[in-house]
Amino acid sequence: MIPKDGKPYVWVSWLSKLLAQDDQCHYAAMIKSRYRYEKRPDPTFDVAAWSEQHTQLLAARANALMHDGWTISLENENAFRLIGTTAILGGKPDAIARKDDRVRIVDAKTGAQRRAHFWQVLLYLYAVPRKWPEYAHALIDGEVCYGTPDALVPVAVPAYELTSERVKQFGALIQLVATHEFAPTPSAVECRYCDIAECAARIVEPAPALATDF
Repeated sequence: MIPKDGKPYVWVSWLSKLLAQDDQCHYAAMIKSRYRYEKRPDPTFDVAAWSEQHTQLLAARANALMHDGWTISLENENAFRLIGTTAILGGKPDAIARKDDRVRIVDAKTGAQRRAHFWQVLLYLYAVPRKWPEYAHALIDGEVCYGTPDALVPVAVPAYELTSERVKQFGALIQLVATHEFAPTPSAVECRYCDIAECAARIVEPAPALATDF
């Protein structure tokens, strides 16, 4: 692994999984934020299929909002980098919708509802007004969109969920990932989806045993 130049670069989706306690291994976030590393391919994940499903779901939600009078910016238009004293926070909301004095941050998810998705949008609610000051005085809220293009299921993430205590929690976690030295805390579930190829602590699940009595 090769250390990155400059400050650690922390991505919103890594933090959201730690905040939701879907992930326990802070080591993985530390490595990703501070090092260039060889990525392990995941043969079980069909990137093309996921990308197509996500694109269709996001397009359907964007079209519904535009039909209702919202102006939409999508994905790369929404990429941000917030430079702090110890780290850089990066992210890319799927959609930012604007209507009069209202702003809605939307993230589309093709799978099942997860607590990490709530935290991810909450982090966007924190970051977007800091990246774009024109949104600072808008009525801003968030949404995670599930379902299918024909049956959208928007789940609200209200602005009141972004409490001062949670903002402090964000800052503390970013500083921890950026400055603390973590040892791996492997588990079969997390190791299965982790793309850090060079982790010696990775747990490799054995093949299921053959049973003869059922």
